[in-house]
Amino acid sequence: MLTSGAIGIAVAGAVAGQSGDQARFLRGFHAVVLGSACLYAAAAAPAPTLLPGALTPAHRHS
Repeated sequence: MLTSGAIGIAVAGAVAGQSGDQARFLRGFHAVVLGSACLYAAAAAPAPTLLPGALTPAHRHS
């Protein structure tokens, strides 16, 4: 799990661009973050229908 997070951060930095031009790097990094947010939303949208019991409330026994 930690390795995949480190790889994700490294890829995001590489896609954003070189840090020599700070304004360009920030624009690239904002694009990476926006793209990631869209992918997370696309992955989360079908989750309630695909996960069994996701739409039913949990019953707690005392």
